[in-house]
Amino acid sequence: MLAKSARDLDRAVNLLQTIKDAKPLLELCVSINKHEREADQIFRRSLARLFKDGSNPFDVMKWRDILEAIETATDRAEDVANIIEGIVLEHA
Repeated sequence: MLAKSARDLDRAVNLLQTIKDAKPLLELCVSINKHEREADQIFRRSLARLFKDGSNPFDVMKWRDILEAIETATDRAEDVANIIEGIVLEHA
């Protein structure tokens, strides 16, 4: 989901040059928001599985940190999409 969000953000930033055509930009923002929701679900399932499996506590801490970093990155991608959406709507 993070890679998909990054790809869509790249497209959205490039489309800002043609801000008068708002529809593709807004569709990308919706797509990024969808990726973030899916990433939230994956994050919760992954954490639950991590703690359920009874793994080594150090592995649990390591993977929890990795999962949280990815979740934070998808949250920031959504924040950027919301900013882009605001810019598009102001110029519509």
